[in-house]
Amino acid sequence: GHYANKCPEKEQEASEDLNRDDQIHTLNATWEATTYCTHHHQVNNAVDENLKVGPNEILLDNCADISIIRPHLLEGIKSSENQIRINGVGGLTLTVDKTGHLPDFFQVYASEETLANVLSFSEVEDLYPISYVAQEAFIVHLPDRDIEFKRRGKLYIAQWDEVVAMMATVQETEAMYTKAEVNRAKESHALIKNSGYPSLDELVKMVENGNILEMPSISRADIRRAYEIYGMPVEYTRGKLTKKHASRVRYEPALRDNTKDQVLYTDVMHIDSNMFLISVSEPLQLTLQTHVLNESADTLGTALQSHLQILREKSFVVKCVHVDPASAFQALRTHYPGIEIDVGGARDFVAKVDAKIRRIKDTYRCVKASVPWKLANSRVKDLVAYSVSRLNLQSTSALNGVLSPRVLFTGLKPNYKKELSLAFGDYVEVHNGTTNTSKERSIPCIALYPLGNSTGSWLFWSISTRSYVRRSNWVKMITTSLVTTAMDGDAAQESALQRVPDTSVDQEQEEAVPDTPADEEEDKYADMPDLGDGDRDDEDAGDAAEAPADGPRRSARIAGGVEAPDRLTLATKVAATKNEGTIKAVNAEISQLFEELEALEVVKEVPAEAEILESNIFVVEKFLASGEHDKWKARIVADGRSQDRTLYPDKSSPTLAIHSLFTVLAFYAGLTGYLMSKVDIKGAFVQTPMTGPPIYMRMRRKLAQQVVDLYPNYLPFLQDDGSLLMQMLKAMYGCVQASRLWFNLLTALLLSKGYVASETDPCVMRRSTGGLIFCILIYVDDLLIFASQEETETIRDFLTTAFKTITMSVSNSLSYLGMQLLWANGCFTVDMDFYVEQIIKDWSHLPMKSTPGARDTFQLDEASVPLSEQLRQSFHSTVARILYLSKRVRPDTLTVVSFLCTRVTKATKQDQSKLERLLGFLRNTKTKKLYLRGMSNRQLMAFIDAAFALHFDSKSHTGVLFVIGGVVIYVASRKQKCMAKSPTEAELVGLTDNLGLVELFHEFLSFLFGTSIPIPIVYQDCTSVISLVTRGGGITRTKHMRARVNLGKECFDEKRAIVVYCNTSQMKADGASKVLEGKGFEQFANFVQGIRTP
Repeated sequence: GHYANKCPEKEQEASEDLNRDDQIHTLNATWEATTYCTHHHQVNNAVDENLKVGPNEILLDNCADISIIRPHLLEGIKSSENQIRINGVGGLTLTVDKTGHLPDFFQVYASEETLANVLSFSEVEDLYPISYVAQEAFIVHLPDRDIEFKRRGKLYIAQWDEVVAMMATVQETEAMYTKAEVNRAKESHALIKNSGYPSLDELVKMVENGNILEMPSISRADIRRAYEIYGMPVEYTRGKLTKKHASRVRYEPALRDNTKDQVLYTDVMHIDSNMFLISVSEPLQLTLQTHVLNESADTLGTALQSHLQILREKSFVVKCVHVDPASAFQALRTHYPGIEIDVGGARDFVAKVDAKIRRIKDTYRCVKASVPWKLANSRVKDLVAYSVSRLNLQSTSALNGVLSPRVLFTGLKPNYKKELSLAFGDYVEVHNGTTNTSKERSIPCIALYPLGNSTGSWLFWSISTRSYVRRSNWVKMITTSLVTTAMDGDAAQESALQRVPDTSVDQEQEEAVPDTPADEEEDKYADMPDLGDGDRDDEDAGDAAEAPADGPRRSARIAGGVEAPDRLTLATKVAATKNEGTIKAVNAEISQLFEELEALEVVKEVPAEAEILESNIFVVEKFLASGEHDKWKARIVADGRSQDRTLYPDKSSPTLAIHSLFTVLAFYAGLTGYLMSKVDIKGAFVQTPMTGPPIYMRMRRKLAQQVVDLYPNYLPFLQDDGSLLMQMLKAMYGCVQASRLWFNLLTALLLSKGYVASETDPCVMRRSTGGLIFCILIYVDDLLIFASQEETETIRDFLTTAFKTITMSVSNSLSYLGMQLLWANGCFTVDMDFYVEQIIKDWSHLPMKSTPGARDTFQLDEASVPLSEQLRQSFHSTVARILYLSKRVRPDTLTVVSFLCTRVTKATKQDQSKLERLLGFLRNTKTKKLYLRGMSNRQLMAFIDAAFALHFDSKSHTGVLFVIGGVVIYVASRKQKCMAKSPTEAELVGLTDNLGLVELFHEFLSFLFGTSIPIPIVYQDCTSVISLVTRGGGITRTKHMRARVNLGKECFDEKRAIVVYCNTSQMKADGASKVLEGKGFEQFANFVQGIRTP
């Protein structure tokens, strides 16, 4: 017998059922019953209304790998060949055996039991283009209409009954007309958008009054048919639905005798935090606009003068300007001789210009609603200019005749194919010159507004260079997600770097905001010393009551509304506020200095000739390479800037070189019987006895008070100003000699235990015994150790004895120098994924790229606009961050970064676009890692290549790769320091610059192995250089070049290295000397990253 739940027949049936299923599908984030409620499920009243999904609503889900819809929204429902099981969030499952067709889409699964109608984003994207409006909607572009999935809470939902109704109406109505009538209706519908969303009557007038040349054969009936078939554009409704106002008495122009005489009605328009001076001329009915920064008399006067000048150029004379009683306008009354500035009375407003401003705003809102990307603040003035240009195309009832203000003013009729074939925000490719080269002949741009000249030119915004261009030749393209992403990115970056204050907030409202009471948690830290008060001298600071009332000092940059960029230090972050973690860290540091390590001795007075250093305190939050919080760490440091450095000639201490670390990792990667461990020595410097004459330190009042609170016995030692004086018994951080004293102390200890330091890198200590080789790598007070288990315990014991408190971590996965090291399966995997995330977090709008740069990366456009100082500093900072990354785990980006490093002091918009391409590549490869496998042999190989005259100043570029046993341990890409006259000279310079480094690596590897290794091989792809350095001879241009030839010949004659010819296709350093693309870059990147491909 057996239990029922273990019946073998049931288990067999279940197995057969599972085998019959195609697969188990997942609907992530759409399958939680407590979140998504439909009409026949019990509704949880605690659920946000925004998260409830109705039976006629459909979600667009980028986490779903299938689509499932309720049957009432589908056609042609039938049984599927196989049943499928669908798993979702919360463990809920469905078994579905029916499919149906969603009109205008594709076959989907059908089920009455689904908790929500779900469309798979990827399936829709395969069928139709999709635009994304940040935080608002996804728009699916069907051939004849758009479907908008609007954001509700965290979901993107479309009301499908409206979609179905519209779809049925359009299809049924189109069927009532001929194909030609439908095509003309579509053409008329497109004209509505391209002409700035005029009303039906205005559009009919535009088509019939003859102001537009080459107008297609569109009739009044075609326009009305377009409205009947496709309805009123939703953008028109969103932009123009307003409250009606009573009309006012208008000015009578018939009182003027000269028809050239004009009267201006002028006022200031506010829209989207921007201001514009708007003028309407009468009887011409022409609208003029100028962007202004403020409403001062000088600014408005300059703008008004530009309006007057525009009219004068066409022989129109302004006799009177009607303005409201604003003080700035009143100040202009005597500025324009011969022109009357008519200032209205209190609360008067200028009706004619107010009506025009309303129409400008109507058009502005319509067009803004139609563009699929977020409008940057700098594009507001362009959209206003476009809106005004569209209004000037339309004739009004105020004119005697059918001619538009634009035609009456210029005497030119705009051409339909030039003027109305585009709308603001359209993506176009504009002509960029024809040359006899492979350079692209067009650049991607966004249409802004027509310039109104005889050639029909438009002003465009270049997406690639982020600058204005004027062109008369273009091709209209379909707007893609890449274009919308780029424009959204411009808006996001501009919002972060050039934030404009909101002018709509009244001063009275600002003053009405009550002051926020201080938080109680902040009060208890009020007497704590400032964190990170490095350069501040508060020697004369009084009590808080004596502080100036002006508030904290702010830089001009912050006062201007510009946010400071995030600063990323190496695995640390300086604390800006006080909290429980920082308080504990400060108290622990004080306790360590005065009690545990006895590093400081408080004194009442010091000798008159004694050296007294000031002190500072810093608190940092430390992170692991994975991004996880490590600890809060406080450090009291002495200000050693006042010390006489000539008294300490031997004050510097070495730190571990990155290539030494990678060489050691490759050495141990394939070995067994070793443990990897990391040691952090607590308070390393302050465990080192101070030498030489006594040095004293002063603690400022706030920090001294904190010391006295912990150790009341020091209260009598307080000075008159509240500070404390103390003698340094140990080497305090910040002292000039501290780092060297610590390094000498640590290395002396290791030497006494039998370890030997490398002459090429003294931070690598080695000891061999019984056929085993142990290594200790030193980076200040962080040690990385490779040793047997027994030796590891021995090291722990003697370090604990010498330094009391140490932290030792023994693992195959450690964080060291900002890198995460994983040792497994004979390979070290090195990553800095968290660091990459920090770099690209502000650049998520950029499109992903498959390579870090283009082949023309090193070419410069002298006409490119320099970046503002603020943007240049941001450029500099970002390049420095990526350089730190590329020198460690991302050598595949090093070539592009090395070029960008030459541009940090003179960056242009072209350089910015190159940086953004590099950032797009990092976004695409943010989890890419470096792999260091075990050495297959002991042969050191050096690949050295040079690209002749690659830089704009005609200097060449050198690429270097060092390989040991098949493992890349060093990559360099750098601009040459001297000028080379030929490719041969460039290769000679690159070779001789790095021969010394080849010898140093050979010496270091011999030290590591404990025995001499084979002579290094240097690969060169230039036969003429090989001839020069092996045979000699030749004609050298200068004494300098002759010295380089003899330097190389001596090296190879003495067999310190061997030079071997390498075909260019096999030159591994080719990608480090120039930017590659396509398959060439892929092969180079895989090689330097240690990625093995089939």
